[in-house]
Amino acid sequence: MAHRVITTTDSLEGAIISTHQSHLQVLGPPLQGSSWTAVDGPGNHESNHHRRGNLILGGLAINSRRYAIDWKKFRNGVSFAGDSRDVHAYFCYGEPVFAVADGRIVNAKDGLPDNIPGHGAAFHPAVPLTFDGLAGNTIVIDLGNWTICTLHAPPAQKFTHQNR
Repeated sequence: MAHRVITTTDSLEGAIISTHQSHLQVLGPPLQGSSWTAVDGPGNHESNHHRRGNLILGGLAINSRRYAIDWKKFRNGVSFAGDSRDVHAYFCYGEPVFAVADGRIVNAKDGLPDNIPGHGAAFHPAVPLTFDGLAGNTIVIDLGNWTICTLHAPPAQKFTHQNR
């Protein structure tokens, strides 16, 4: 690629820059069906709680949330019916989660209880929050040159491989 600056009286040839192509991994959705919305997705808006945040997964510190997406399932414009502090009231709770691509499971954690839903002062974790447990029940899949993490899953969540 070459750059050229042209004015009404002159022109200037800029540096020649080489480019390369990278193979992009094709990812499928982690959920099936309709009514799902990606909320608090990747972005740098100050209200996005995923902007920055480090977690310890498998003994490694990672910037886990930079590209994170919270998925919500909506019906008639709402994400739950009943008591907002009951995880079972949320339409997404218990839905199957699918691997987004073929890969190798490199870390998994299960057995942590559900938190009571809430934000800020209304959030009361079921177990003490530590760097090692902040991600909750997890599965980490190595896709080769990418790592995909599913975090905050319910206990005994069923993760499913889906042929692509």
